[in-house]
Amino acid sequence: AVTVGATRVLSPAEWDLHGPASPHGRAALDEVVRARTALLDAVGEAVLALDDRACVVHMNTAAEQLFGWSNEDARGRHLRELGSSDLTSDQVEAVVRHVWAGGTWADDLVIRLRSGRRFEAQVSAAPLLVEGQVSAVITSTVDVSRRLAAVADLSHQVRHDRLTGLRNRAALIESLDEVLTDVASADGATSATVIVVDLEDFRSQNRVLGPALGDHLLRATAAALRQTTHPGDVLARVSGDSFAVCCSHLRDDEAAVRYADHLREAVARPVILGGVRVVLRSSAGVALVRPPTPSSSELLRRADAALLDAKAVGRSSLAYHHQMDERLRRQALLEVLIRRMVAGGRAPLAYQAIHRLADGAVIGAEALLRLRGDSGVPVSPQEVFAAADRAGLSRDVGRLVLEAACQEARRWADARPERQLSVSVNLSPEQFADREIADQVRAALEAAQLDPSRLCLEISESILLVDTEWSARQLALLKMLGVVLVVDDYGTGHTSLVHLKRFPLDSIKIDLSLVAGLPDSPEDLAVVTATMAVADALGLRVVAVGIEDRRQLTGLDRLGCHYGQGFLWSPATSSEELVAQATAAVSVMPDRAPSAGLAAAPAAAPPNWTEELDSILRSLVHEVRTPLTVAMGYASMLEHGADDDRVELAGRIRAATERINRLLANLEDVRLIDNGDLLLEVHRQDVRALVAGIVDDLGGVVHRELVLAQDGDDVVLVDVDDVRIGSAVANLVTNAAKYAQPGSPLGVDVTVDAEWARITVTDDGPGVADADLGLLYRKYGRADRSHRGSGLGLYLARGSARAHGGDISYRRRHPSGSAFTLSIPRCAPSPAQPSDGNGSGIVRS
Repeated sequence: AVTVGATRVLSPAEWDLHGPASPHGRAALDEVVRARTALLDAVGEAVLALDDRACVVHMNTAAEQLFGWSNEDARGRHLRELGSSDLTSDQVEAVVRHVWAGGTWADDLVIRLRSGRRFEAQVSAAPLLVEGQVSAVITSTVDVSRRLAAVADLSHQVRHDRLTGLRNRAALIESLDEVLTDVASADGATSATVIVVDLEDFRSQNRVLGPALGDHLLRATAAALRQTTHPGDVLARVSGDSFAVCCSHLRDDEAAVRYADHLREAVARPVILGGVRVVLRSSAGVALVRPPTPSSSELLRRADAALLDAKAVGRSSLAYHHQMDERLRRQALLEVLIRRMVAGGRAPLAYQAIHRLADGAVIGAEALLRLRGDSGVPVSPQEVFAAADRAGLSRDVGRLVLEAACQEARRWADARPERQLSVSVNLSPEQFADREIADQVRAALEAAQLDPSRLCLEISESILLVDTEWSARQLALLKMLGVVLVVDDYGTGHTSLVHLKRFPLDSIKIDLSLVAGLPDSPEDLAVVTATMAVADALGLRVVAVGIEDRRQLTGLDRLGCHYGQGFLWSPATSSEELVAQATAAVSVMPDRAPSAGLAAAPAAAPPNWTEELDSILRSLVHEVRTPLTVAMGYASMLEHGADDDRVELAGRIRAATERINRLLANLEDVRLIDNGDLLLEVHRQDVRALVAGIVDDLGGVVHRELVLAQDGDDVVLVDVDDVRIGSAVANLVTNAAKYAQPGSPLGVDVTVDAEWARITVTDDGPGVADADLGLLYRKYGRADRSHRGSGLGLYLARGSARAHGGDISYRRRHPSGSAFTLSIPRCAPSPAQPSDGNGSGIVRS
């Protein structure tokens, strides 16, 4: 006898003894078998009837489909001819003899068909009895490959992250269990390390980009980590924005931290999503196995502890040590306090006064969260918000702070209405990324009945730079409420002038790290000086944070800083004490002599109407820019829609705001001209080619024919700021267009002599009376009140010409008309305009 699996199969000798008795003869038996097996055609499983030699007597329809044989072709063929399997021919025949002897058989086999198809099947065999005698062996074959694949797929899904295809936390722990078992049994011969990498700003990016692009960002991060990890490392996604790596090739903390930094560098590679360049910042925690061997969950906990410490201390990667456990316990207790505060619906606040540096007067205060632990010691706001963020409560905490600060500011207004104190509230990254933040601010203002201008919202510089398009829209929506917008921590990021100009901001807060170095640090002094210049140009007020001594205060005051806060006056205090400080208005400004310029200044002359208008317009410039930025923000939002009417409306809004922005730029140029501070970016170029290009550009602007006439074609070089000269010529041309007769052309003539290049613009209008020539060049005046215009363009044109060492002259033509001539020296810069040796330079007029 032979054994197939666990089944004992009869030997040929035994078979001869126990073979079938056939009273009806073989032919009759075959007919009976065929009659009975024909009933099996209705069965859904593949069924074969075999004779005692393992040859096919009958196969049903399902078997024909499975094996690819017809019943007629298969009849009389050995079972192995239909398809091979794990069993040899001898084993197949042994199974048949066993079943013919009255036994049964079943096993899982891999069957290979003549078509080349290969599948896994469950095969069983049982005898077919006719009048108590075995007449055939009936086999049932079920293709289970799909079911097994489905089970395998389900198993894979259970153990893997569906988005990235990486292992999940459960699968990682299984792998860790195996690794730690090997480490324990190897008695120190092998090691294991877990590194947890957390994407610090993924959640804010996800809200900005949207879920679809956020998923793409996660897949890109997973791909970057796959390419960076070593062969044999186990990579897993352990939470929404955290990944973990288990590896055995690291031997100490230093090597592990280096490897963690290498992984972080891979995560930080820029990704382009929806046309936006996204760079993710990350932190990493490292835990090495040390005796006694910890459990998998404990090793992961240690890596998480190191990660939290890395975030808390501002380090990129840290390795675990036992002192971190104390901080974890503190964080757990802090989370309990935060949940208790949120459930109570009230945020405890302290207030640090903001002083005007000129006289020390209190003009407002920054609201700071002052949550106290069981010991009564206050916890820093940064630590509270970090814990709230980990617990998913940062929005709730931020909302409570906002509401409490507005309520307190309202009480200040009631108690000291003459002081007009404002309150400053920091917006966390989670709050600023919230699409409903404007609604939350509006609700807080309405609930407190607080004037919006008394609320200052501070947004960190780094937050604004995550997505400048999103930031501009969020700021525009907040600015519409009437609140004051402040850039916090200025000087620590990379905000460019373009960003500051685009954002509807009111104030800049210089970071305390820069203030701390004053007045001794040349680097900090340079940054603060540049910041003051930028703020002055953009009409922004400046608040210095962290002023602690009089030397810092004196230095900031001399640089022109407007406001400050710090321990020099007081630490954060209660609301009542803040009101008392504001009432006392005690100045701590150091004694100082007035500057020489102030001491020597004569008594001011009575202002004329032009100077008064200058003062009024300059004070309004910043206030005008704010609604303009809001309008531009709305235009951007409308342009993203598919509605043609909206796009057209957006274009009109954008065009209108751009015109007003140009006017504001002109007013700023007036100030520079008046102060002799107009900057020229000088380039040496051919005046004839320059004017030809200007005329070509102006043709579609004035909607008149421009006739260009030049007295030669040779190259005439001048050192000019082509943008400002272009603006000057444009002002002359547009001014002439106002006076010319309808449909008449305008003339633009270029003449040169040994010293000068002259650009003359002529028209056939009524001209300007001699008595009005003085008024013509006055700012905001009109030579003829019946014509539109303010006179500002001519004033700017003359100021630009004089900055180049030239001028603008006017003469009336006979019998009517006007001619304005712009004169520029030929390559003869004044001593105040040195060349840089390369044909270009930047010159202050």
